[in-house]
Amino acid sequence: MAIHDELLQDNEDEDTGPHEACAGLFSCISESIPQAAQYDGPGVIMGSTSVDIAPTTRGFELTTQQWVPQPRDRVFAFFSDPLNLERLTPAFLNFHVRRRSTTDIREGTLLTYTLRLHGLPVIWRTRIDEWRPPERFVDVQLFGPYAEWHHTHTFTEANGGTVLGDVVRYRLHFAFIQRSALMAWVHRDVRRIFEYRQSVIAGMFGT
Repeated sequence: MAIHDELLQDNEDEDTGPHEACAGLFSCISESIPQAAQYDGPGVIMGSTSVDIAPTTRGFELTTQQWVPQPRDRVFAFFSDPLNLERLTPAFLNFHVRRRSTTDIREGTLLTYTLRLHGLPVIWRTRIDEWRPPERFVDVQLFGPYAEWHHTHTFTEANGGTVLGDVVRYRLHFAFIQRSALMAWVHRDVRRIFEYRQSVIAGMFGT
């Protein structure tokens, strides 16, 4: 099937300014953020969401969980629209979806975004490597600021609602940066993005 590009509407929002400093290399790693409800195994709902980052042999892995009191089909449908990514991304990134290669998201769909990282313009292109509604999907960076960005989204029915899960494997282009204190800035930004996403989801889906 021929792939066609669909130019999406531009938005003129500006970067909102600098970020607060991070205290140290590991100060942003493996913390729990008290917000909505977290699913912690069959039949159990805890009182906080989690955003955790841990080192791996090649880079880092971020994991999150968040329970929402909504049916899985409805939650997955929201994530099926790429434009909703703009609603889930903090304003400091000035994030916008620019192109998608298919009208409906499916395995093989290519998505192109623009954003700003600390004032620098960035083009980010991803491919949907797995698409299994309403259970899971996987997007992989093809071009962007990371040497690897592999993001698995899961949607699990539990306790009359849905558990949203994320597993993100990421690493930078230069190994020496990953061993330096600069990684604290990277972890801080990644954490802020997912904390913001959880707060928006909590407000939208009634947790």
